[in-house]
Amino acid sequence: MNLRGDANMRLCYMNDRYSDPSACSIPTTDFALQRGIGVFDSARTYEMRPFALSEHIDRLYESARILRIIPGITREETASVIREGIRLRGDETLVKMFFTGGDVEEKGFFPQPRFFVHFLPLVRWSEEQFESGISLDPLPVGRPLPHAKSIDYATPLTMKDPSSGSFETLYCPDGYITESATSSVFFVFGGRLVTAPDDIVLPGVTRRIMIELAQTAGIPVEYRTVAIGDVARADEAFITGSVKEILPIHHIGGLAPAGSHPGPVTRKMRDLFFRNRDRRLE
Repeated sequence: MNLRGDANMRLCYMNDRYSDPSACSIPTTDFALQRGIGVFDSARTYEMRPFALSEHIDRLYESARILRIIPGITREETASVIREGIRLRGDETLVKMFFTGGDVEEKGFFPQPRFFVHFLPLVRWSEEQFESGISLDPLPVGRPLPHAKSIDYATPLTMKDPSSGSFETLYCPDGYITESATSSVFFVFGGRLVTAPDDIVLPGVTRRIMIELAQTAGIPVEYRTVAIGDVARADEAFITGSVKEILPIHHIGGLAPAGSHPGPVTRKMRDLFFRNRDRRLE
């Protein structure tokens, strides 16, 4: 393969080499296919420098620990693989790193996982998309194993209403909002940020950064779930994620937050994120 730094080039790292993704594969005996045992994480670049890379790698390894996957590569080696893949692409990159369960299970542990990384062209969100906002499709269930970023997305994908036109599904166990399929969720009530407690949601990297920025800026943060019926009482709502950054919510099902979208707190949080972004580049 000619690694020429093409902006549209896709790369995969597997078995100690970088190649076209079509050359990377796992056998049907892998527990990722047999039983859905696998974890992943995603990171992005700004100016070809990965954003909060150490935190994303730490979350990958914590997800592996929860699923009892025993990585055969260190965090430092993983970081080196990622930096080299970004360099080879030569452009802004979406990085998706995986551990599968491998072919061996020993007393509930997976000691021989497979490791691979995809390096993909980064799709940026436009100013128009931020201004228009997104809608979410509520589901009456919660994320299984919420602290692990598992490869299993069957529930949010297959339960989504294909006619809704929503951005993604929203976990709402017992009628209370926790997080969306690939994002963390925030509401604004009277100038106060409200988000679900840490112990029931995936530990979002950008979520934690947003909370730190809000607290430094004097914006109160309250940890609780919001009932679906209270969505219309919220002044604003938005989602966060490392790739999508921050996007305002204009509807959850048939309900809309009372205020504008994007509202003043959403705009302030976005401004704080971009003004402090470079501090997280590695």
